[in-house]
Amino acid sequence: VSRTPPVRVRAAVLEAIGAETKVRSMTPPAPASAHRFNWLAAASVGALVLSAAGNWMQWSELRLVRERLAGLENERTVLAERMGTQKASLTTSENELAVLTDPAIRMVELAGTDNAPKAKARIYWSADQRSVHIGTATLPSPPAGMQYQLWAIVDGQPVDAGMMPLAEDGAHLHRMKDIGPAQAFAVTLEKAGGVHAPTLTAMVLIGQTG
Repeated sequence: VSRTPPVRVRAAVLEAIGAETKVRSMTPPAPASAHRFNWLAAASVGALVLSAAGNWMQWSELRLVRERLAGLENERTVLAERMGTQKASLTTSENELAVLTDPAIRMVELAGTDNAPKAKARIYWSADQRSVHIGTATLPSPPAGMQYQLWAIVDGQPVDAGMMPLAEDGAHLHRMKDIGPAQAFAVTLEKAGGVHAPTLTAMVLIGQTG
């Protein structure tokens, strides 16, 4: 059975409820500036993360671009070297062809002596142009510290016409020293660098011009 509380008790309860409601109504809400600060902070962190991600992607792309550029530069260098080699080879071939087809050039056959019976070589010579070229020679490999030397016989006297290459460098003709009128050409085996007078006992090739 419900009972109506005494008037004094009822009044005290109502008064307490009213006081609590008043206190709640008087408590100020969180300022808008605080909410705005929290939002700006979150936005700043997000922007920082996005910026870092974007910078990493740009750095990765830049690295890839640099690697590709380095690869292309290496390929360009290799191609340039090949083109340079081919150009040099073409120039050599053109120069050799010019010598071989020049009507002023005479070919002189050199035959082996008793020191090298199987040796042979060809001289391409023009007395008027004073030019001398020696073709690829068939000669024994010289001992260490030795080298073949070409001589021209001019008025009965040997004249130094230059040192033959120590090793084949791909060219079929080698330009030697300029020689005018000559009666013969000979090759001797001398110490590397050459001598002023030929060692006749070391002659391996000889050939007359007329």
